[in-house]
Amino acid sequence: NKLGSFRFPEIVLIVMSGLLVSLWLFRKLENVEGWAEAHARTFNVTTSSGKPKIYLEDAWVVVTLSLFLFIIPLDNPFKGVLSHTPPTGGRFIRSRRLLDIDTVMKRTPWDVLFILGGGYAIAAGCKDSGLSSWIGDQFDFLHNSSRVIIALVVSLLVAILTEFASN
Repeated sequence: NKLGSFRFPEIVLIVMSGLLVSLWLFRKLENVEGWAEAHARTFNVTTSSGKPKIYLEDAWVVVTLSLFLFIIPLDNPFKGVLSHTPPTGGRFIRSRRLLDIDTVMKRTPWDVLFILGGGYAIAAGCKDSGLSSWIGDQFDFLHNSSRVIIALVVSLLVAILTEFASN
C-alpha cells in the first residue's frame, strides 16, 4: 500500500518479463511443436533431413525484447485516448523511452560484460576444438577412485585454473 499502484513503466516491464520467460519456455518443446519450430516450418527453413531448422535461439528473444525497450514510451501513450482529453499544454509532447542509449552506455558494467563474453568464447572454443573432451579423457585414471579423491583432485585443479584465469 505504501508503494501505491503500478505505473505504466512497471506494468510494461512486468509484461515484457513474463513474455520473455514464456518465449524461452515454449521455444522448443519435447512432444509438441514450439514457436521456433513453427516459425522455421512456416518459412520453410529445413535441415538436410527435412526437419525444421531452428535458428531463433534464446539470445534472439532477449535482443528483440530489449530493442522494444528503446521504442516503448516512458509515459502511457493511451492516457486520455478514450476520454479525448488533450495533454497538459494542449499539444502532444514526445515522451522519453523506457530505455535510452545514454543510460545503457553509462550504467552497463562493460568490464563484467567483456569478462563474461570472453569466458563464453573460451568455453565454446574448448568445446569445438575438442580440448574439453581431451581434458576429460586425461582424468580417466580417476574412474575407479573414491569420491573423496575425485573431489580433492577436481578442487585442486579448479584452484590452479582460477589462479591463471582470473589474471
